[in-house]
Amino acid sequence: MNLFDASEFGIFPGSSDQYSVRIQEVLNHLPPESCLRFLPGEYDFLPGSSIPFSLHVSNSYQIDNLYAAVFGNGLNHIHLDWQGSHLIFHEDLSPFVFLNCSDIQIHNLSIDWKIPFSAEATVVNACKEWVDITIDAQQY
Repeated sequence: MNLFDASEFGIFPGSSDQYSVRIQEVLNHLPPESCLRFLPGEYDFLPGSSIPFSLHVSNSYQIDNLYAAVFGNGLNHIHLDWQGSHLIFHEDLSPFVFLNCSDIQIHNLSIDWKIPFSAEATVVNACKEWVDITIDAQQY
């Protein structure tokens, strides 16, 4: 297996708002049977640098453009080793999208969103006409 370090391509944790574009450029040039290894750390993926793509997801989910943080098309036998990194996504991004690919493996990472898309609430009072809830502002 060919081993490539993402740092050789200017991809470092905590250093860029262009991760999506840079990673896609690297993926587009990796030969099959390659592993792209990332330095451990925190990577923030912002919507402004994400990769737009179109995909018919379902009959009820009709959006012209979806956005991916890491996008690959036509890749074969590629491993992404994040070495324990923490990936943080901002807004409505799909973390990974691989189309027309085979044997894509993603290892050693955790995924979270800066602001979750949903929140839990505690019902503090309710009657037939209304419900009072509280939401933990620190958590959500």
